Amino acid sequence: MQTRDVLSSFDPSPDDIIVLGYHFVDSHLNWRKPEITVDDQPIDSKNVNPEFDRIRVNLPEELRTKLKMANVPCDPMKIFRVNARIFYTNGLFHTYHYVDFQRQALPGRRLYSFQAHVEGSRTANQLVPNSYSNTSNQVTFGCEETASASVSWVAPKGAEQINAQAQWVNTDNVKSHAQNAVPPAPGSLVATASGTITGYDRDCITILGARVCNCRGGGHGALQIYGTYMVTQSVTSPYVLDRATVSREKADITLPSESGLKLTKCLIQVFRTGCNVAIDSVEMPIPEDQQTIVSQNSTKGYFRATIQKAQLTLTATDLLP
Repeated sequence: MQTRDVLSSFDPSPDDIIVLGYHFVDSHLNWRKPEITVDDQPIDSKNVNPEFDRIRVNLPEELRTKLKMANVPCDPMKIFRVNARIFYTNGLFHTYHYVDFQRQALPGRRLYSFQAHVEGSRTANQLVPNSYSNTSNQVTFGCEETASASVSWVAPKGAEQINAQAQWVNTDNVKSHAQNAVPPAPGSLVATASGTITGYDRDCITILGARVCNCRGGGHGALQIYGTYMVTQSVTSPYVLDRATVSREKADITLPSESGLKLTKCLIQVFRTGCNVAIDSVEMPIPEDQQTIVSQNSTKGYFRATIQKAQLTLTATDLLP
């Protein structure tokens, strides 16, 4: 017996039900039609079209709706019972007989989309940026005087991509300054900076032929070296992975397995293909030891999920509608 959901795959105008067999009509009974009952509802003979090897049945719209014969992904066809009484004759005198049979109409095997959302953490060595600075002792100077300073900074072992810059800080009464920074030479971890700083000119005036000068005050400042560098550190960051597969009653999803990766939990949602509403789900922990087997039933009990050796397997149970 075949139903509309299967027939529609190769027939653009399928019947609702086709019963296959032999001798469904008998010429000695004037091709009497079988009596068909679907889901305990008798079907009008005008909707029953028997042939020698098949019976074509079309259901009234009300019954078609009740049984969900459209079989759309989010509202699939129900299982229903079909009863048929077939009339025939046999023997020399064509004795009248009938035979009854009953069958369950099952939807065609459905496809399901299994979507897994995996969470955990990943630990790996990464180059991490850092900044640094170091400041010299303060130097002082008077008007029209120049002072110099130098400062260095020692990078930590393993530092890479070290750059260096210099600047004067905490300055006062400064006319001009200059500075230069040198990053570590190959094989060295020491960055250096040097610079000079000069005070204001004296303010001078001539009074009665005499030149009188005044200094507005001494100056001061400190030389600072600063910059950035990279160092390798062990960094742990969140890990998320989404994987999906389409299958029927069983699905296998391979979980990632690599050094530094620790998976903690997995959420699996099951959808009928073409429908965005989940019919079932299961959330379960992922064991740190891959030899450990973890099994758990889904929320509605339609599937059983098992995790072992980085393999997630979902198997349909007898409860799957």
